[in-house]
Amino acid sequence: MSNTEFDISAIAPSTRTFEILHPGTGAGLDIFVTVLSLDDEKMKKIQRRLTDRLLEMRPKNKSMTAEENETNQINLLVEAITDWEWRNKANYKGTKPPCDVANVKAVLSDLVWFRKQVDEQVGDTESFFRN
Repeated sequence: MSNTEFDISAIAPSTRTFEILHPGTGAGLDIFVTVLSLDDEKMKKIQRRLTDRLLEMRPKNKSMTAEENETNQINLLVEAITDWEWRNKANYKGTKPPCDVANVKAVLSDLVWFRKQVDEQVGDTESFFRN
């Protein structure tokens, strides 16, 4: 460790890109997804909004259903994805979908294994600080 000053407030997460893997073989599928960290300000705001909704339900003795929980998870991951690239022959239902809310939501809703990989990557906090 050197004696020079180091302002730790400058440490911030960056976006990161990863390749989606075949769920059975682990082979790369030529689909590259760029995501935000949960520590990103945009993501923190979304998490707070979801938490507020949960807290609003408590006094009314309501509990969240499994479907609502899954919807919240998908919505959070939709916001975390900033871009994706479908290379070579990779496609979804015959097309290379543009990265927009509707397409991202459709893929994450239809392909649980895809959603799980995005969720794991978004949750890997350390990997956003390696640069």
